[in-house]
Amino acid sequence: METRVIVGLGNPEQEYLLNRHNVGFLLADHLVRRWGGEWNKNSQRFSASTAELRVNDTRWLVVKPLTFMNRSGISVRKVVDYFKISVDHLLICYDDLDLPFAALRMRPGGSSGGHNGLKSVDSHLKGCPYSRLRLGIGRDGRGEKAVVRYVLSDFTLREQQWLEQVFLRAEKQVQAWAEVGVEKAMSWFNGQVPEQGDK
Repeated sequence: METRVIVGLGNPEQEYLLNRHNVGFLLADHLVRRWGGEWNKNSQRFSASTAELRVNDTRWLVVKPLTFMNRSGISVRKVVDYFKISVDHLLICYDDLDLPFAALRMRPGGSSGGHNGLKSVDSHLKGCPYSRLRLGIGRDGRGEKAVVRYVLSDFTLREQQWLEQVFLRAEKQVQAWAEVGVEKAMSWFNGQVPEQGDK
């Protein structure tokens, strides 16, 4: 049975729970809940919360690094080394300011785009290409202070409700990535997820 690793990036403390920067964590929580798994929240071996579960013919390890965003690569490297995972079987999910809110964009590789979590992962994987799923959070203002304030602010109630639809589509995309490959998963699911009720 193949093992696939999906990593949601975020910050572990409760105050960050609903921050826009934590949308990777929120997706990971959604997947574990939908797939009937349970979090092991004290996995010191990986410096992460982990959940192991099976969906169809795939064994999944869902990971939330507990190292804080800027050091996410530490956890990812530990998981990859311990389970001897090929980077072809690794998917990193994270927030993207440059995508409109509720947009999904899966890619087989690429640059960090200035995202500190990805910079850390890239550093610890020494440039090996891996799939990534960008979750659009939009942008409010320019300049470093405005960006930091925005990404560390909570999703509005409307956005939280909309995210339920985003995560349902992301779930299908993640499964397609494992079952039919990244190219088809991109073709089928990349794009804007409409708000419930929109036509």
